[in-house]
Amino acid sequence: MGPVAQVVSPGVALVVASVLAVCAGVAVAWGRASRRRREAFDAALDRSRHEVELLSRKVTELSDEVVRARRTADQDREYVITSLESGESGTALGGTPLGTATAESRRPLGRPTTEPGRPPVGRVLEDQLVEALARQPRTSKVRARAVELAVRSVALGHGVRRALSADVLDRAAAEAHVARRRSRRERKRQLRDARRVVSSQRQVQEPGQEVA
Repeated sequence: MGPVAQVVSPGVALVVASVLAVCAGVAVAWGRASRRRREAFDAALDRSRHEVELLSRKVTELSDEVVRARRTADQDREYVITSLESGESGTALGGTPLGTATAESRRPLGRPTTEPGRPPVGRVLEDQLVEALARQPRTSKVRARAVELAVRSVALGHGVRRALSADVLDRAAAEAHVARRRSRRERKRQLRDARRVVSSQRQVQEPGQEVA
């Protein structure tokens, strides 16, 4: 048994060493693969954050442009000359008869217009957002976070654009006008009531003064 044990022992040691080497190689390969996956995950997360920041910046810029355009339109509305009557012909400058509405005169003031061949800005942003999210793998953990951030940004921009739309601003102006008229009527009613009270007090005091 002595020589056999001596022969078997080196073989067992060689097998154990081979198994350990294979395990070490698998561990190293697994660590490298995990590191590569982590790096790819971080890169995808950075790209998603960068794209969301770009979309948020574009939404902010568009909102600022809408606000500036609206303010400019409100300032220029008081100084718009629709037509000037020429002495005898009764026509506006440029040969347009008075009372004839042109396409430019019928266009509402202060409302942004888009070119016929140009898509709306909101649709362009939505397409860019869909393309950015489509590039993300379905099994990526970044997808849910990117979708959440993108939806919040787009919802914020949509809410700002909707709040600054011409219809909403016109409705707010109409409601403010109605509120001013209501408050004016209320003040007039209070003034009439006060005058009625003063006149009644004077009528009560005048007989007493005559008797005295």
